[in-house]
Amino acid sequence: MTKKIQCQVMLAVVISLASAVVFAQSESEDLKAAISQSDPRAKAAALESFLRTYPQSADKKGIFNNLIITYRSLNDNRNAFSAAKRGLQVYPNDENLIFFAVESGINECNRTGDAKTCNDVAALGQRGLSIVKSPAYTDDTWNKTIAVTYPYFRSAIALVRPEPPDTPKMTNNEVIQLATAGLSDQVVATSIRQASNKDFDLSITGLIALKKAGVSDAVILVMQEKSHPPQLPSTSPPTVTPPQPSNGCEGIEAMGLFKNNTGVAGLIEWLAQIRNNGGVTKIVIYGWMDQYGQQQKGQVQIQGGQISSIRLDLTQNMYIPPVRNLQLISCQ
Repeated sequence: MTKKIQCQVMLAVVISLASAVVFAQSESEDLKAAISQSDPRAKAAALESFLRTYPQSADKKGIFNNLIITYRSLNDNRNAFSAAKRGLQVYPNDENLIFFAVESGINECNRTGDAKTCNDVAALGQRGLSIVKSPAYTDDTWNKTIAVTYPYFRSAIALVRPEPPDTPKMTNNEVIQLATAGLSDQVVATSIRQASNKDFDLSITGLIALKKAGVSDAVILVMQEKSHPPQLPSTSPPTVTPPQPSNGCEGIEAMGLFKNNTGVAGLIEWLAQIRNNGGVTKIVIYGWMDQYGQQQKGQVQIQGGQISSIRLDLTQNMYIPPVRNLQLISCQ
């Protein structure tokens, strides 16, 4: 190898290493910027953007956990469930992600009633019950952990639902077959109306094809009918919903629950952040759920335009957040 080629190879190596360092610095800065977002919605968007930009990040597991916690602070179970499932595609046996997926998935199953969602959650619950105690856990910590998680896992398993069979769709081809078989328009129209699943092509091209195939205008009009005809307007007077009593928390915003590393012997503090968007000082009564499922309450005075960060828990880092479901109870 000539001296010129050696120099070119060395230069290429130096450029490659320099690019890697710049990329690592950029990734670190973007991650810090995402995590430091104070608004939960902005934080979730920044973390999602980070995962798209750095799909091979070494911090990926922690980012998924942070993202899920942020969605949960917004009571956004759909996106929390989605983030947990995406995390499990990369870390299929991570007990933290399994728990998050089950907890948010139960709520999503109850909200939508979708059989596939419920069955996915049930399978995750079964996976959660099969988790083997890690040597990193003491017996006491493990017993406390399963006391919280196992009820969720068992509840998830009970969500199993039979998935409805796929119903064949009636298409243009079926209508053409009926029409060309010599059946009357009335018989064809009745078959169309009785079909529970329809997938007609009623575009200009589709209508021309139907006409060329000999389907009558009367049958095509039936194909164009809506599945649910519009209802006539009601003649009864509108129902007036009585005004709901206010809890006095207008202008008070529960921003969410946040995890903060104290830097002392692995201790983690969990903070509730509440913002007073008004111009008047208010005393806020707030509540949250602890790791044992018990409802807790607290009180804080917040001046107008200020954000209050309240420590709810100080503990060793654990994969199950010891606090959740921040809510405003009353304000005065």
